[in-house]
Amino acid sequence: MKGNILDRYHICDARKISDFLPNKEFVSLTITSPPYWNLKHYGPKKQLGYGQTYENYLEDLEGIFEGVYRVTKKSGSLWLVVNTIKDNGEMKLFPFDLAERLKRVGWVLQDIIIWHKDKTLPWSHKGKLRNIFEYILFFTKGRHFKYRLERIREVDQLRGWWVRYPERYSPAGKAPSEAWTIPIPRQGSWGDKYNWVRHFCPFPPALVNRILLLTTDKGDVVMDPFSGSGVVLAQAKVLGRRYLGLDVSQKYKRMFERRVLPSLASRGMNGSKERKTTEKKKKLFASLIWRLRKTKYPRELLRLYRINFGKQNIAGVLLLSKGTTSARIVVLFMNSVPKYFLTRARQLMAHPPLSKYGLRIAISAAPLDKLKNLVPRKNGSVTGRKLILYEKGRTYQCSAYVPIEKLPGLFRSVANGNGVSIPPIVSNIRVKILSSKGF
Repeated sequence: MKGNILDRYHICDARKISDFLPNKEFVSLTITSPPYWNLKHYGPKKQLGYGQTYENYLEDLEGIFEGVYRVTKKSGSLWLVVNTIKDNGEMKLFPFDLAERLKRVGWVLQDIIIWHKDKTLPWSHKGKLRNIFEYILFFTKGRHFKYRLERIREVDQLRGWWVRYPERYSPAGKAPSEAWTIPIPRQGSWGDKYNWVRHFCPFPPALVNRILLLTTDKGDVVMDPFSGSGVVLAQAKVLGRRYLGLDVSQKYKRMFERRVLPSLASRGMNGSKERKTTEKKKKLFASLIWRLRKTKYPRELLRLYRINFGKQNIAGVLLLSKGTTSARIVVLFMNSVPKYFLTRARQLMAHPPLSKYGLRIAISAAPLDKLKNLVPRKNGSVTGRKLILYEKGRTYQCSAYVPIEKLPGLFRSVANGNGVSIPPIVSNIRVKILSSKGF
């Protein structure tokens, strides 16, 4: 094929892919779903799947994806949406049969995702319950492939543990599981202007979007050798990728040009506000996780110290934030600082679990009567300045703002009270989470 072939939907049988595409590695990602073997007649004569034996069908697919492998970059990947097939009363494990064929070609199977989609093909019949999911097979060309997990991490519907155990959660959110619930497009989902996209099983744009974000960057080439309605191509364009589509159906090509591409391009522009809202929410979550880690850190340090070296006469902790991931901790003692306290504390900080917090912590210790000299001053004085108080180990919920000049008295009253094992923490970091359901 001569000339520019990118950003176009070509009428071409995927079995001729090696003749059609140039002999070079230029594709970063292929997302596709092969025709449903002999279960669906897509129209054209001598089409792939319909009318073939199962073995011939697999052989043709092996040849097609060998061609895809040849033009894929070493950092590239292949995502196949496939399902099991029941024929003459026998279940054929098509996803796994195909995976074995692709292994011969050189593809490396990295993961298998379960896509819960509400409805799918084929429908239920005797010996087979209603099928509402498909498999997504994720292959790579090599071991060093693009995988931008941070882009698709989620901050919605987190379990309540993130508040009390922030060190166990990435500031970017939780990684999606291997089960994706994304309904397929239904009537009206493309907008009234474009009516219904008539295809046996169109990909949901949200599904394609997730894969594109995970395994490509702007300007990368995305291919679909069984383009159908062209959702993969249109969504690639929306995200600033180049695209290349193949199919044998003129009807689907017209559908792509007249309905799918204009619809998704329009939704892409209108969705910028939603994307900004999501990004803002993720930034807020990241800020909270880092603050929660910082306020919890001194509590955990003193807890581990007590377990390993015994209880100390500690009055409180001064915690001062210095940037997103840095902080200064001053442990305040009622009287003099024990001889080996800092050495032992630093030993604990150098090992898990504290070393897993991702924080840069500078630690020191001082008698309580030196507190005023340790707090940053404003106009040469600490009078009128306040710090935020965390009590009883509740490092996710500040309890009060306390003037600095009153802190020594507060620490002494706590230390001389009921012998609390967790000393108060005062800080310039504010965290007050009343519910783990929102942030």
